[in-house]
Amino acid sequence: MKFVYSVNRIVRSRGVRATAMIAGATALGQAALVLLMPLLTRLYRPEDFGTFAVFQGVMATVLVISSLRYEMAIPVAKTNNDARQLLTVALALNIGAALFALLVVMLSHADVARLLAAPGLEACLWLLPVAIAVGGSYKALNYWAVRKRDYPLIARTRILLALANLCAQISAGVAGLGALGIVIGQIVGYAAGAFLLVQRSATPKIRCGRDAFRRGVVVSSRNSNFPLFDAPAALVNTLGLQLPNLLFTGLFGATSAGLYLLAERVLLMPMTVISEAIGQVLFSTSREAAAEGRLPRSIIRIFGGLLAAIAVPIVVIFMGGEQIFAFAFGEDWRMAGLYASWLSFGIAAQFLYSSISVALIATGGQRLNLLIHATLLAAKLAAAWYGYYADSTLAAVMALSGTNVFGYGLGALAVFVHVHSRVVRSVNSGGIRSGETE
Repeated sequence: MKFVYSVNRIVRSRGVRATAMIAGATALGQAALVLLMPLLTRLYRPEDFGTFAVFQGVMATVLVISSLRYEMAIPVAKTNNDARQLLTVALALNIGAALFALLVVMLSHADVARLLAAPGLEACLWLLPVAIAVGGSYKALNYWAVRKRDYPLIARTRILLALANLCAQISAGVAGLGALGIVIGQIVGYAAGAFLLVQRSATPKIRCGRDAFRRGVVVSSRNSNFPLFDAPAALVNTLGLQLPNLLFTGLFGATSAGLYLLAERVLLMPMTVISEAIGQVLFSTSREAAAEGRLPRSIIRIFGGLLAAIAVPIVVIFMGGEQIFAFAFGEDWRMAGLYASWLSFGIAAQFLYSSISVALIATGGQRLNLLIHATLLAAKLAAAWYGYYADSTLAAVMALSGTNVFGYGLGALAVFVHVHSRVVRSVNSGGIRSGETE
């Protein structure tokens, strides 16, 4: 009876319902992408996916710091006025980043493509400023909706983003646009999501002028730990995640990079759905949970539940990845299935860590977050170079997966130890101030 009561209590909790709503809606969109991925693999070649992998690596690296992480401060701001100012700051910084990207592309797009050993990237780079502008705006507006706990809107936005992305990529693939078509689909998805958030959420009016600038400076300085510590940590983390996309074309060729991208994308799609939903809800409720001393127990419950949920699918992918990919995507993609078999363990560890790591930001653990991701980046670089010197993409994939399992496992342990110690100190001293480092 006690167990049944506990389960019912968890299911009825606002956090679980919100997580289920966002994850379920995003899953619908991602399910459409997964179901129609066999069509995309027949419209695009592995080399097209390889070129897009490099573009995605560059785009993701810029996007994660385009607003200096001030968007992350929006849900945990003390007042709505501070949150409005932070949204303005985040959007303004993101536009500045897009303009800077435009300048770089105009002056040296050929050099960037040559540096990354991806000749096909040159044409795609002209869309990078647009991708930053719409992607960064979507990100900031999404965190405003998180603050307002408008979870139904966030859920609808996720579905629209995925479907718009998919429709655009299929249309561009039929038109024979190659890698450029995959890039266009990504941008269309972000634009659709941002448009819906502006139309349906209670987005505050953006004010300009001297007074608005002064208020923006004041609230930015009060949240300076986000650009000082969380932005470097996020940059290092993203570089680690995007390392294969950025390096594999130069180290092993565009075909190998495209095969890796498909394997990673198929594995990450369902896991990212759940991880992002849990992370956003955990982040928005972490101050309250920490103040009440519940946050460590919540983290353990989340980690254990997710581990149990993914155990069987990971074993299935490991045992039958080649056959599954060859059947679903065609014989040209069989090697992607072999990569997926080995990647499954590392991506599972990444998924588990990502689901709980936002607790570090909410409890002042930015420095620890930076240390974890910097160490992982160095280890992943070593793994990639090991594969290069072994002249084997598979060796690099296996080394990267092993690095993920070990590194993210230790990272998850560090999250729990940090959160537990901070919550104990907070209960004893009277509260945690979100976004502040120790």
